[in-house]
Amino acid sequence: MDFIVIGAGWIGGSADTLLHIVKIAMGIGFVIFVHEMGHFLAAKMCGVKCEKFYIGFDVPIKIGPIQLPSKLCHFKYGETEYGVGIIPLGGYVKMLGQEDHPGNQAEEAERIRVETEGEDGEIRVELDPRSYAAKSVPQRMMIISAGVIMNVFFAMLMAAAAYKMGVSYSPCLVSGTLAAHPAWVAGIQPGDLLTKIGNDREESEQLRFKYDLATQVMKAGFGKESPDPIDLTVKRNGQSIKLKVAPNRRGDDPRGMASIGVLSVHSTTLAMDPKDFPFRATSKATPSFATGDRIVAFNGSPLDDSLANKAGDLPLMELRALLVQHVDKPIDVTVSRTNNDGKLEKVNITVPPQPRKWLGIVMTMGAIVAIQNGSPADAAGLRAGDVMLTAQGEPVGDPVTLAFRLRNAKEVQLTLRRKGVADPLDVTLIATENQQPSNPYDNLLRLDRLGIAYAVDPIVSHVALSNEEEKLDVQIGDEVVSFDLEPRNQTSVKGTDKTPHQWATERLGKSYGKMQELDENFSWVKVDGWVQQVPPEIQFRLKLKRGDKETVVQLLPVEQPNHFLSSRGFVFAEFTRVRTADSVAAAMSLGVRETKERLSEVWTIFTHLIRGNISTKNLGGPILIAKVASDETKKGIPSLLIFLTMLSANLAILNALPFPVLDGGHFTFLLWEGIVRRPVPERLQVGLSMFGLVGLLLLMAYVFFNDISRLLSS
Repeated sequence: MDFIVIGAGWIGGSADTLLHIVKIAMGIGFVIFVHEMGHFLAAKMCGVKCEKFYIGFDVPIKIGPIQLPSKLCHFKYGETEYGVGIIPLGGYVKMLGQEDHPGNQAEEAERIRVETEGEDGEIRVELDPRSYAAKSVPQRMMIISAGVIMNVFFAMLMAAAAYKMGVSYSPCLVSGTLAAHPAWVAGIQPGDLLTKIGNDREESEQLRFKYDLATQVMKAGFGKESPDPIDLTVKRNGQSIKLKVAPNRRGDDPRGMASIGVLSVHSTTLAMDPKDFPFRATSKATPSFATGDRIVAFNGSPLDDSLANKAGDLPLMELRALLVQHVDKPIDVTVSRTNNDGKLEKVNITVPPQPRKWLGIVMTMGAIVAIQNGSPADAAGLRAGDVMLTAQGEPVGDPVTLAFRLRNAKEVQLTLRRKGVADPLDVTLIATENQQPSNPYDNLLRLDRLGIAYAVDPIVSHVALSNEEEKLDVQIGDEVVSFDLEPRNQTSVKGTDKTPHQWATERLGKSYGKMQELDENFSWVKVDGWVQQVPPEIQFRLKLKRGDKETVVQLLPVEQPNHFLSSRGFVFAEFTRVRTADSVAAAMSLGVRETKERLSEVWTIFTHLIRGNISTKNLGGPILIAKVASDETKKGIPSLLIFLTMLSANLAILNALPFPVLDGGHFTFLLWEGIVRRPVPERLQVGLSMFGLVGLLLLMAYVFFNDISRLLSS
């Protein structure tokens, strides 16, 4: 009996066409088929009779009065019945004399006993020579291990084929960093290329963001409150810079994923039709944008194409910096698009500024949380815990808009309050040009030009409310403890045929309508991010704490005068490169590397699951596998082959485990038999097999439960 399960790190999309479903079924079925074919061919080589060859398990299922078929299809050829079972969690080859179900083992053992009459006329009981049990220990070991071996072998072939066709990957090109996270503190900048991660690898400009970087960071954090530092080499302006970065953990859970706060790069190609967000500046562009437009010039100047990929996509860093610099002005961009005749054409488009929205209330400036290494703030001796009181001689005001108000300053004069120091401190900083835009993952605010990351305390410091005619019960000193969203009315969102409720449900998913508590992991900075995302017809319900009392107010986002956002509503596609092997030998080398990495990845995840360093909620079954396969199939055959390589590694590792009823369990019994020259006692073997079968059925039920829970929550 061979079983398959997958970790939840690879969640993808859903199948939408019959051809798509067929590709998914064939791909996953092929991985299982290869494993079972290994057992089948090895058994045939050893002269064992194979009675069944099944993909999936043909277990009878009855739901109330309804009896489901145990098999989707089956036929018999020669002495073997071939079929597809109703439960898509693996497969099996049923050999004469081999039975995984403990309750049937005694009957199977009796079935292979053959009575023969010797020359002396005596009746002897022997094992059927074509039975599995009649074969030698080395032969049985070969039969049992052949499935795992075939999975590993075909994983290498599938990965090699993928690299010969060309595998798409996200390069380790830094798009940005999260405020106060380790990469930000270390001074990693947008445009940096990570060329070495750890000390056990050679430098390479073809490192993969989603494997080489993500896996090393993940391993550094497993089972540790303080993840191990990682040695990084970054390439910046042709120079290699060596850094040591210690990942931090998301949240307090020691099983939470570690992170260094680096964001993968996107391209200048539009991933979504701006008309889907009719209240953003891009929807007001003239002429209109279209999905797939590639921005190639800004205000008449071509963007640098030296880092373009083979498809002509440009990395986003330069355009994003220009959008920050021109945040409050209309801009002209030139896009390259395919016209109705299939030819490329260039179109000039004007985009107005994107006004910032607010709720009419201002929160309190929090303390500085981190200082960036080598920054002006670092040179001036600023510390975590300092609180900015004034900037350019004026009170800091709204902490959310401070970076915007200081965007053109060459020198910045700050007055600080420092714990333990009676008098305020005055400092003057020479600003750099390295301001990054805010992003939805930031939980803090940033003054990148100074190297400061600071918090916002959710305590009201100023009330404007000029947008509301009615009197609202908001006072200075109120603390915002939670919020949720609700439709202001049921009129259609401007530019769509959807009500605010329909739009929010579709765009915001399970986050919509859920009361979100504000804490260290979800600050007012993220609330402000939500304010920028929602259509005008959605209002915010804030729960306020005033002394020992609580009250709820409804506030509608409105445009904040003379304040703008750099994003303008653009949604950009991921930037990828393609790694193509230039020979069969190179493809095989990359195939071997990919297989080794996937085997190591699966083994690492499994061992940390056992140790409790990773939550079992990350496990998934056939529904998750189908979703992942669907997502990879949409990207093309090479991506599907790489996914199947991972799936083969998953199947190989899982079935090699020394767990009763799995291949590894059978191999362990045979190893015992080979060492002590006698089989494991039948009673012990039946007991262990029953334990293994129950455990396996519970695991099947659990991964199904995880799959269903994931579907319901999304």
